[in-house]
Amino acid sequence: MQRYRAGLDEAHSMGLDHPWLNFTEAMYAVIAGDEAKALAQLNTAVERGWRDHQKIAEAWPAFKPLEGNPQYEEIQSRLVNNIDTERSKLGLASL
Repeated sequence: MQRYRAGLDEAHSMGLDHPWLNFTEAMYAVIAGDEAKALAQLNTAVERGWRDHQKIAEAWPAFKPLEGNPQYEEIQSRLVNNIDTERSKLGLASL
């Protein structure tokens, strides 16, 4: 965990600013047991355009403890809606 935190801190110190970094902060927070920070960072990642699999916890099992949390489920829903919006622009079916 210390090396994980050090890597995140180094990324921030270099001025990196990307939705993936917010997602990675969310994963660190959920592993560290800080559910509120995990949800806040995950929300920021999705708001800033982070995209991944339809079900976050299926691709990233560290998020399984958040399943069923209403805020997490709302973030998950927005993620799927964002992906479906992009898919519709390409003429693809919704997830």
